[in-house]
Amino acid sequence: MAHCIISQTTPVKKMKPPAINRQQMSNIVDHTSYLTPSATFSSLWLHKPTTRAFDAILKNKKLIKLVEQFCTTRQTDYGLLAQLLNHMSSLICNKYARGKDLVVFWDNHSRSLKYHLNDTETGAPNLVGLLESISCLLDEDDVARIPWHHILTTIEEKGKADRKEGPHRSGAYLVFTNQSRPDLVGMYRVSISPISYIIQYSCTAGLDTSEAFTWANISSLVSYVYTLYIPHQGFTSQDPSVTLAENGDTIAPPAWNIRNGDKVYENCVVKVVGDPWHRMTWVAKVSDSPITIKDSYCDVHSSFREGKLYNILHKEGPASGFLQVKKELQV
Repeated sequence: MAHCIISQTTPVKKMKPPAINRQQMSNIVDHTSYLTPSATFSSLWLHKPTTRAFDAILKNKKLIKLVEQFCTTRQTDYGLLAQLLNHMSSLICNKYARGKDLVVFWDNHSRSLKYHLNDTETGAPNLVGLLESISCLLDEDDVARIPWHHILTTIEEKGKADRKEGPHRSGAYLVFTNQSRPDLVGMYRVSISPISYIIQYSCTAGLDTSEAFTWANISSLVSYVYTLYIPHQGFTSQDPSVTLAENGDTIAPPAWNIRNGDKVYENCVVKVVGDPWHRMTWVAKVSDSPITIKDSYCDVHSSFREGKLYNILHKEGPASGFLQVKKELQV
């Protein structure tokens, strides 16, 4: 009698090389359902207070005037869009986030960002959001390129005719930002045109895309900026075990301090990073020590435990070419 053995796990798959430019990453976005508009996006991913002060921001005369100006533009105007978002950011910071560093929206359409891993040719996001303390350093150097690891959010501006292309390119830049920020769990990006705007949220579980909001209702856009200051309750926006290391040069290549209980591994340099929608695995070398740290977001229901496999591998003695697991844990 013949017996059929059915595997209880997925077969080993050949690794695909990471996307090395924006077009390749856009193609990945196109072949998913991540661009399907979600009618519940605002309630799931955006945070806003239910106060009169928030309603007052929506009715701010200068903000309304800037919105009207932008809606009548016949071609992309990055400076005007930056002015609009910066005014919105100032209103929110002054009312709800005093003491926090101001989030500044910076016109970046003519300069590519630097220090992305995997030798990725990322292109130039139209606008980027970063802390004011970082933007002040860039003000001192007209030719300085912004490092990816300081980006909080990115914005893609499109005209009336090509506005439907925005979410594709927007999603690609959002991925690159995810990969560059091991200290952040999820990130936001906006695709904007004089007709409407679309907000996206990306984390290791995937990419969510909102419906197209018309400028008659700017509440969701203001909520997006508010969420950059005060994250939505119910999910973590930051991984407290990973922080940017101080190296004396803010716009130098990044190194990270990684905390494991009372132990802090300092000046860890990420050597490789995977697709953020598939565990978002990244591997870091700890300074000049022989220690390597691998970080992955895994399905909590998965029976696969990588540490156990390594222990089996080394059970009869060191296996050449493979690391030995010192500790495996959940953050």
